[in-house]
Amino acid sequence: MAEGTDIKALVVGPLNGNFKQAFAKIAAINSKHGPFDLLLCVGDFFGPPGYNEDDIDLLVAGQIKVPLPAYIISASNPLPTSAQMAVERSHGEICEQLMFLGESGIMTTVEGLKIAYLSGTQAGPSKFLEATVQSLCESATSNPLGVDILMTADWPAHIVEGSTAAAAKLGEQRLLLARGVDAVAAVASALQPRYHFAASPALFVEREPYRNSAGAKHVTRFIGLGEFQSKTKERWFYAMKIVPMTKIDAAALGAAPANMTSDPFFAAHGQGSRKRPAEQMSDSFFFNSKDTENKRAKGRRPPPAHYVCRKCSVPGHWMEECPTAQQSNGEPGAPRVPPTHYICRLCNVPGHYISDCPQAGDNKGRQQATSAKSALQQKDANQCWFCLSNPQLEKQLIVSVGSEAYVTLAKGGLVAWGGHLLVIPVAHYPSLRQMQLLEGEEAQTAQEAIKEMDKIKAHLCDVYRTREEVMVCFEMFGGGTVESLAQALHHMHLQVVPLPEALLPDIEPAFMEEAKLEGLELIPDGQLPQAVTDMYCRVEIPTGEGRESKVLVFIPSASRVEEHQRLVEEAESTGRRVPRIMNLQFGRKVLACLLGTPAAADWKRVMLPPQEEEKLTGQMRELVKLDI
Repeated sequence: MAEGTDIKALVVGPLNGNFKQAFAKIAAINSKHGPFDLLLCVGDFFGPPGYNEDDIDLLVAGQIKVPLPAYIISASNPLPTSAQMAVERSHGEICEQLMFLGESGIMTTVEGLKIAYLSGTQAGPSKFLEATVQSLCESATSNPLGVDILMTADWPAHIVEGSTAAAAKLGEQRLLLARGVDAVAAVASALQPRYHFAASPALFVEREPYRNSAGAKHVTRFIGLGEFQSKTKERWFYAMKIVPMTKIDAAALGAAPANMTSDPFFAAHGQGSRKRPAEQMSDSFFFNSKDTENKRAKGRRPPPAHYVCRKCSVPGHWMEECPTAQQSNGEPGAPRVPPTHYICRLCNVPGHYISDCPQAGDNKGRQQATSAKSALQQKDANQCWFCLSNPQLEKQLIVSVGSEAYVTLAKGGLVAWGGHLLVIPVAHYPSLRQMQLLEGEEAQTAQEAIKEMDKIKAHLCDVYRTREEVMVCFEMFGGGTVESLAQALHHMHLQVVPLPEALLPDIEPAFMEEAKLEGLELIPDGQLPQAVTDMYCRVEIPTGEGRESKVLVFIPSASRVEEHQRLVEEAESTGRRVPRIMNLQFGRKVLACLLGTPAAADWKRVMLPPQEEEKLTGQMRELVKLDI
């Protein structure tokens, strides 16, 4: 390995809301033993509801400084409301240098370090869901060689078995406390981390390295951490140097320490088992999935009042129990055939349901577009990050302003030379679909904005071509009710990204593959959803013939909607945050991976200082020279 490729990480246990005092200690550790590249916190960073709210408000407002780039998960308590609002507003960022990773996933840092995480506990007010754990285990197929670090709140079951270090440290009584959780053992067994840090039961244990049984060549080191300011004085921090596994020599990665033990999970489930431990546990850590399906089939509770079946647009039954489900010709997307006595109440013609009526889409969409515009006018546009009237608009990013549209540098752009741009209408519109459905003078203004945006795209396409690059554009619209769209103040913007011409054949397959993984489907012929409130991702990919492009529009599939509804119910019943039905970073993620920089899918990880942004903006003004 080349010198300087190692990463210095500081990992801490639960701070339980005492982060202000902990930051002072961490700053001292960093000064004496650092500098550290990142800070990881397992367990509850914040305390129980209502605890230390003044400091939380100061933290979110940026008045309490975080000493290191920090990444946290949640444990037994949900995030405080103000922190949760910041997370939703800023895609995970609570304040400068403090990121909430989310419920579960695998993050790859700019340096290439793979960090897997699972928020929540098996018991308590902030429980993780069965589907969340299963999804995290299944992500092992994309990471067959394991990950660098795993962060969980709970200890994994069986982790102390076969460990003389744990027995000597904990003793017989405390060994009982450290039995752990099967679900976390399933995750650890599947993901095969090099380091696994966990918080509960708040005891410091550094287990002997153990051999993995699922294919990884490296060993796993488990470290349980104590709480900050605990009465028992358990050690609450752990400092280490680590080289990302993608950058380390295979022989060094697979070196077996002298004190290595066998896999505690494999041993716990018997040497003769033909299943991987993670596969065994995934069947049992919550309940048997087949039994669950049978129970649901025998007596499923009715859907909530707000649930509407996507097959027939009628409430009162689940989608898979829809009485119209078996009445189509069996082809995907085929219209349902109603009973002979049924007459559509919209057009008074038999032969189709009201949800399939050709007169339904445009009328409903135009009404929603008008309602959205009216609701928006009741809000203060100065709160919108993309409205030019906002005094907090980051003017150092503006490349050019026209009469109906303007261009800015993308914050945290995907290409180093500044070619990743945003094309934004000056007037406030939530989405392209809403712009298409307006009427009267508003429709004329919206169409002029669309024409100006098309003119900008054509010019940028020519600029990219001189660099032997092609242009990909995408709009991500998160959808919602008319009221929520007005509250969120979402301002339509088009992301324009240049890619090397050599990647042209890979662009469409990359979007299709990622869409499949994310549970998305294509709308035929590149049409936008009929309803102005429906979410979508609209992508324009080059055909290789001049400025010509092909339009792909992705929406959540019916099965994804059904699965999300179940997750919503589970989240509501357990007090957990409702998960998103569609990844709002979908388009960016695809392009980041195509460019070979998957970590850049998170724009905050590639942000530039304001001075650098201003310099790059100046260069783009000279290069682009838009006449709008």
